[in-house]
Amino acid sequence: MLARIVSLLAVMAIAMAAPAPAVLAQTTASQPGTVETLEQLMNLPAPPERRGLCAPADRAEADQFMRLHTELLVTSLACDAAFGVGDGDLYLQYRRFNQRHADLIIDSQEDLETAFSVGGDGVAAFNTYRTRMANEEADRLRRLSAPTYCRILSRRFDYLIDAEPDALAAYIADSAGRARYRSGC
Repeated sequence: MLARIVSLLAVMAIAMAAPAPAVLAQTTASQPGTVETLEQLMNLPAPPERRGLCAPADRAEADQFMRLHTELLVTSLACDAAFGVGDGDLYLQYRRFNQRHADLIIDSQEDLETAFSVGGDGVAAFNTYRTRMANEEADRLRRLSAPTYCRILSRRFDYLIDAEPDALAAYIADSAGRARYRSGC
């Protein structure tokens, strides 16, 4: 069931990233499943609303880590029952994650505060950014329902909550690279 949900989400992500039909009409027709179809998907331009948002790689990684950190927090607070663990067990795992990766948390926050400080207070801007991100994640939880949200995130949570620093860094770099690619960078 989880594999079907993940596959559906992947198809939805490709569909949402696709440009308007006018751009698709400019590509040559080919049979579904052919190399040409894959090449067409790979060569589609980034969605117009995302162009020009090319953060440097280190900032993109800081952003992706903060998104991941927020997701881990929400999952740790909402998914004890769905994961079949005792009350508060996931949150304890999240706290241990914070201890193991404290330097990465601090470095990412400082990178983003510096980036947000142009023309204003970077700390306040970061706090607003982080609050908005947490609200978006909580809204995602609400929209999906806790059981569905927890099912979708269970494997990623289990993998990342105990990840060694090198594995976590590689995951974040990959996520940031994908985000930059989707932004047309």
